[in-house]
Amino acid sequence: MAVDLNRALSEVEQEVNGQNGKEYDIYVKNGLSGAKTKLYVNEANELSQVFEATAKEIGLNIGEKNNIYINSKEQSSTDPEMTLGEFNVTEDSVLTIQQDAKVAACK
Repeated sequence: MAVDLNRALSEVEQEVNGQNGKEYDIYVKNGLSGAKTKLYVNEANELSQVFEATAKEIGLNIGEKNNIYINSKEQSSTDPEMTLGEFNVTEDSVLTIQQDAKVAACK
């Protein structure tokens, strides 16, 4: 039986943090390369948590913390503590993470 690691981690995190928000899948995309991955999230997850969970897989510099987050409505934010719910990231939408090209090239 295959275990969805993202889903399992999300469930444990919710128990620990008392999160009771809506859960769903989103797509996270590297704004420079276009690399994309699917991630199971809770609307209470912060943008920084999404970044940390997906950075390596989509080729972002994990050490870079000055990211620009762009939702499917083309709204942008640089606040890593903003939640997915606050940023209007909904089920099956794409969250693009943009890094400075000079920083991303140094990874």
